[in-house]
Amino acid sequence: LIMEDGANLYRYKGVIAVKGKDEKFVFQGVGMMFSGSFEGRWKKGETRDSRFVFIGKNLDIPFLKDTFAACRVTQGLRFPVGTAIEANVGTWERGSILKQ
Repeated sequence: LIMEDGANLYRYKGVIAVKGKDEKFVFQGVGMMFSGSFEGRWKKGETRDSRFVFIGKNLDIPFLKDTFAACRVTQGLRFPVGTAIEANVGTWERGSILKQ
């Protein structure tokens, strides 16, 4: 999205609920400058929900909604516990699957 539509994105920010992580992934950006990291834990009883805000011009709202909805995990993760992986969290970081 940033690479293809960055010139039309004035500002964006959000919180992503990542399955299997107790921390929130918080991101923000301006144009093609993006930053994001895991920050803070979900509180007990807090609804784990992903929220995005995009401010820009000529944004294809149905496309954005459909694309992000397609990222939702509705079943178990595709990797078994213990699998070594690399995750792109702004930079590629090595990790392993801790739980489903």
